[in-house]
Amino acid sequence: MPANNVVVIGSTAVTILELTVGQIQSFFSSMASATPVADAQNSDPEHFSLVNDMLFQDVSLDEIVLMTTLSYQDLVSNDDNGYLPSDIQRVIDKMKAINPHFFQMRQRMLDITATMTNLTTSTPLSAA
Repeated sequence: MPANNVVVIGSTAVTILELTVGQIQSFFSSMASATPVADAQNSDPEHFSLVNDMLFQDVSLDEIVLMTTLSYQDLVSNDDNGYLPSDIQRVIDKMKAINPHFFQMRQRMLDITATMTNLTTSTPLSAA
């Protein structure tokens, strides 16, 4: 049974779930082919993709939705009860504590991508 942890934000109890190996595999497998939650649920996908992928340094909104009881709409709510980034950061800190293998794998994938990008941009093509 995955470990559960709760972070209370105002009157909301947010449950953070420990992902199974299968859930981690499914998430990373779907990254290349699936439409991100942010793109599927908003009329301006380019704008929301930036927020989804870059609002927090080492986690996307899709990953928060994957590991918690928060929905994407909960995260981007414009009403007076919307969540502050500092509230969500507390959730992220718990996510990292409960799912260290996910975040370690994520970092390795980012490192490999950066290395491959550097190799392709710094290696001149040989003339045929």
